[in-house]
Amino acid sequence: MSWSKIFVAGVVCMVGFGARADEVPDLETALRATYTACVGIDEELAGLKKMAGINTAVDAVGAAAGAGAVSTDILARDKTGWRIGVKATGAAANAAGAVIAGKNKVDEDLETQIEDCKWSVKILQDSIIQAKMNGEDVSEAKSIADACTEFNYIDISPINKRAKGAMIANTVGAATGAGAAVTAAVIDDDTVSGSLSVAQTAASATAIVFNATQISAIKKVAAIAEKCTEVLK
Repeated sequence: MSWSKIFVAGVVCMVGFGARADEVPDLETALRATYTACVGIDEELAGLKKMAGINTAVDAVGAAAGAGAVSTDILARDKTGWRIGVKATGAAANAAGAVIAGKNKVDEDLETQIEDCKWSVKILQDSIIQAKMNGEDVSEAKSIADACTEFNYIDISPINKRAKGAMIANTVGAATGAGAAVTAAVIDDDTVSGSLSVAQTAASATAIVFNATQISAIKKVAAIAEKCTEVLK
């Protein structure tokens, strides 16, 4: 466990079950805990958004290759080396897309950090109440609490669900694309190979949709994280 998590956990314990007013941490301690827990979430989410964008580009290659494979089945049946290469490119792009999508999700560490942030903000709110009763200036702390408390309303599940959807779609695309290439090379069956290429193209298009909706889901959470980080810094 990192020292930052130990620090946050220690502050959380101070206001655990049924904590008394004199056990609420002072405002400075609560602010440090909130900073430690919440800063950095926006950067992690920015990384996820970037990778989802990269995967969209990868899947676009898969879709273009699939569409090109369908065209070559119809228009360039005599160019077997070219047809197989286009189909193999689509399969490779989808295979890469599946790997990226499988990794591009909110992992346990980030999920824990978000939960720590929520707890720290709750502690900060309690400290603000106590500090206000003591006659301290709480305006800055209140602005931080107001911004960061929005973490309580986020839902990270769509991010991982879209990642899973993109991974499945890409896996289907990789399998059908590889099947199309093998069929064209070994069996030389234009009908079967063409059908598999159509399926690969459709899978790539589906993956692109999942990537786009994942980016949208990430942006919603990232907006809150960026707002929180901005007031903390």
